[in-house]
Amino acid sequence: MLIKFIWMTFDLGLKGDYENLYFWLDSYNAQECGLSTALIKYPFQKGDNPIEKLKQELLENVEFKETDRIYIVWRDVVSGKSVTRGIFLIGKRKRSPWEGFASGVDFQEDIDEL
Repeated sequence: MLIKFIWMTFDLGLKGDYENLYFWLDSYNAQECGLSTALIKYPFQKGDNPIEKLKQELLENVEFKETDRIYIVWRDVVSGKSVTRGIFLIGKRKRSPWEGFASGVDFQEDIDEL
């Protein structure tokens, strides 16, 4: 059994399915890392795609609405180098509340997407 450390942020709005999400997080003994952020020590088998497995498991255990969002960050090894990756498992990026406060800064998408 392998373990992948995954940081997960979640935004389910005011009426989201927090009860099932919290149950799922607790079942993995996730650690609280600030407002709507958790660290999960996610077990997986060699040959499995832990990120796809995590997404499928969340979809099976939590009822998501169209506006709900789950973003994860993890470390990966690519061509012998350790890289940080991040994607939305559920939902998508929306306009930042701080957008427009600084000028001359370009918006960049995530490095990887599933």
